[in-house]
Amino acid sequence: MVKYMDNNSGFRQWNAARDASQKKSPIMSFLWWVILFVAAWWLMSWWMGPKPEQAKTETAVVETVDLSKVPVTEISSENLTADVQGLRISKIELLKYASNASDDNSGPVTLLGTDGAFAEVGVLSTGTTAPTATTVWTQKDGVATWRNSDGIEFSRTITIDGYVLSVADTVKNASKKEISVAPYARIVRANDMVSSAGVYTGAVAFVNDDLEHEDWPRLEKKSFAYSTTNGFIGFVDQYWETVLSINSPDQTMRVKTLGDMYQADAAANVVVVAPGAEQTITTNLYMGPRDRKILVDANSMINGIEQTVDYGWFWFFVRPILWLLNVLNSFVMNYGVAIIIMTLLLRMAMWPLTRKSYVSMMAMQKMQPEMARIQK
Repeated sequence: MVKYMDNNSGFRQWNAARDASQKKSPIMSFLWWVILFVAAWWLMSWWMGPKPEQAKTETAVVETVDLSKVPVTEISSENLTADVQGLRISKIELLKYASNASDDNSGPVTLLGTDGAFAEVGVLSTGTTAPTATTVWTQKDGVATWRNSDGIEFSRTITIDGYVLSVADTVKNASKKEISVAPYARIVRANDMVSSAGVYTGAVAFVNDDLEHEDWPRLEKKSFAYSTTNGFIGFVDQYWETVLSINSPDQTMRVKTLGDMYQADAAANVVVVAPGAEQTITTNLYMGPRDRKILVDANSMINGIEQTVDYGWFWFFVRPILWLLNVLNSFVMNYGVAIIIMTLLLRMAMWPLTRKSYVSMMAMQKMQPEMARIQK
């Protein structure tokens, strides 16, 4: 045994190789983690990024409607302006967001009104005639009204709360017969959307307390339909979203491709209006930023909408960090400074563990001479 541990033996060489390996292992571990992170990010970018265009199975297109004779009424709030043209909302501008983030004078962000995009809310009727997209309404004191030849009066009031537009349609049956109306709503927008790595974009549907996602490539291949109670459906991209929800106990929602457009629509159960009675149907549309704080405020009108902000697998870690960052920014009014302060706070919070690690490291350094002596 003594002879084996002599200078001529391989014991010292083995110990030297082991020590060298231990010194290199932290660096190698770091490099392997970097390689793993880069590979995972590349795979995520490839998976979430735009895919080759698939052959379309949907041959229908959005119908062409002549709205030249339908007057445009503008409604506005401190957050947005909306151009209402009959049943349609033909343009939405977000007044607090510039279309070019680096240029405050670039004009507000436009969600509808470009490339043929629009939102439409209406009713289908049985036993009478309902207003269509080309119907000219009478405007008075913020209320639009239209009466058909049967004496049925349709009136519409649109209010804005934050970034939610509430469309209240009232049907007054002044005839002597029972009528039925079925509310519907839809959002139509161009299918030129591009996915962004790490950020979900596409169609969303809130179905029975679960959020369903359908990205753009999947929508190119097939349509999707859902049945739910008080759900919502619409589209989200990196910074903005447009969704709709009919205030009805049951509704059927669909999302599909129509030629060079995407359409998300919802249809609710038939509502019976007896002679001399009236019924009011409310449809809520969110047209605004993909901001969790704003979406939480909108949740009272569109249940579940705050879930459209997807934090990924590590949501339990991201949410507190984001909350802290927003709190700090509310004091310093600068995200750069807020990030620096948050980093310092996190390092202070981790100091007990870091100190313990340093103490263990110093103890190991003190033991090195003794270990070297034993090896000799």
